[in-house]
Amino acid sequence: MDHGLNDAASAPRRSRSRRRVAWYSLLVGVVLVHLAGTRELAERMASFDAAQAMPKRIEVAYVRTIEPEAPPPVAAPVAPR
Repeated sequence: MDHGLNDAASAPRRSRSRRRVAWYSLLVGVVLVHLAGTRELAERMASFDAAQAMPKRIEVAYVRTIEPEAPPPVAAPVAPR
């Protein structure tokens, strides 16, 4: 039998398996890139210390003594005519 006939019948099967291998390779590649990026970001965040970057807090006390005062004098009301 001619080998060309057998090759045509198995072509879709080979194509599907190649496509599947390509997708899995792409998936593994994307996962590896994300893991590497996450590791790099975690190392940068570990070295970044927010407490050292902030200046020392200023201690401030807002104090005002309020003493009672006498009410202002009011003029006597005018008598109606």
